[in-house]
Amino acid sequence: MKDFKHWTPRNFFNALEGYRRKEQRKQENEWQQTRLMITYMVNIHRDTKKKISPYQPEDILTLPGDQEAIHSRQQKVKALYERLKKEGKVK
Repeated sequence: MKDFKHWTPRNFFNALEGYRRKEQRKQENEWQQTRLMITYMVNIHRDTKKKISPYQPEDILTLPGDQEAIHSRQQKVKALYERLKKEGKVK
């Protein structure tokens, strides 16, 4: 790449845009790692007799941009509430 003094506005913009994309990917990866760690910590303390965990990473921590997960989680919570209501555990 050219010396910084000889950059055109387009060169400068491309450098900034590349840096922004790199930081955005880094932040998304950090959020995903955090979500997986939280899921692991929650699931490890659940009933060990069940082979399949009731919690998925998207259910525990919704990442920015996970609009589908928000809707899905709301439906799961509503279904769980209705089931508990039928069993008489919730009034």
